[in-house]
Formats: sequence, C-alpha cells, structure tokens
Amino acid sequence: MQALNHLPRLLSCLLVLVALPGYSQDKSAFPFVDLGKAQALIDVLTKENETLTAESARLSQEADALVAQAVASQKGAADLVPLRNAVKARYSELASIEADLADKGLQARAAAASEKTLAVLKRLSARIDALGLKALDLGKQVENLQAQVSVDQARLVRNTDDIIVLQAALARTKAQQGRLEAVIGDLDSLSSRAETALK
Repeated sequence: MQALNHLPRLLSCLLVLVALPGYSQDKSAFPFVDLGKAQALIDVLTKENETLTAESARLSQEADALVAQAVASQKGAADLVPLRNAVKARYSELASIEADLADKGLQARAAAASEKTLAVLKRLSARIDALGLKALDLGKQVENLQAQVSVDQARLVRNTDDIIVLQAALARTKAQQGRLEAVIGDLDSLSSRAETALK
C-alpha cells in the first residue's frame, strides 16, 4: 500500500481525464507518463486487487456460514414453539383440574406435575429466546461482513478503472517512445552520413 503514496500526482492527473467528455474515444486525451512509475502503480493496484478478491471471497464464505447458523437457530426456535404451546395447553388443563381436587394424594400429584411443568416451560422459553437472540446476533455479523465485501468490491472497481486509465496512458507513452527511438535512429544514421560527407 505504501507504494501508492509515491505516485499520487500521476494517478490524480490521470483520474481527472475520466471526467473529460469523449476521453475514451480520443486516446490523445491521455497524458504522457513516466513509464516506470506508471507500470509500478499498475503493479501495485493489480496486487491490491488480488488481495481484495481473496478477502472478498473469504468474507463471503464466512457470511454464508453465519447465514446457515442463523437459519438453523431460527428453525430451532420455531420448532420449539409448538411444543411449548402444547405444554402450556396441557398445563392450563392441569390447573383447571387441580382447582377442584379434594383428595390429598391427588392434590400432591397435581402440585408435583405443576411444578415440573412450570420448570419445563421456563427452560423451553429460555431456549427459544436464546436461539432468537443468537439468530439476531448472527444476522448483524452477516450484515457487517457483507458491508465489508461491498467496500472491497467498490475498491476493486475503482482500482480496475484506474488500471485501465493507466494502461491507456502507458500505451500512448510507449508509442511516443517508439517514435522517439525511430527519430533518434534516423538522426544517428544521418549524422554518420554527414560526418562522412564532411571528411
């Protein structure tokens, strides 16, 4: 990442061109650049894109795994609700019967069943609540991971756009280099001829 700080003027200059009308059609709109610096920045951005791609894939896999856990928690809670409702219904029936009991032995049995049932209901409610809270927490974790993936993807798009602009500027500069070398070659040949003629 530090290499990015070495070439801010080059990149900012090139990025201004993106806003120019017709820049994509008129290749002469791209400026000439320092070949070494432009290629170095392309290499840095390409490497960063590889890192971002790998990170996005990893975060997406983590998010998928958490989604599966959240769904399992929600299903676990949903599966327990009918059971709790059934226990509640039978408990209400027990309470109704218990209210009319006169026999001490039956009263004792009803009281013991009532106590046991209340404990079961408490445990069922606690488990349902815990699973619901777990699903919510997992959902928040998924949102955070997906937000980071979105940030990475946006950075990937920006980097890719920057690389395209840099490559176009680099190509124009290389063409300029070719013309320069051709002219210098011709001048060297002409100079040799001139030296021969002047002897």
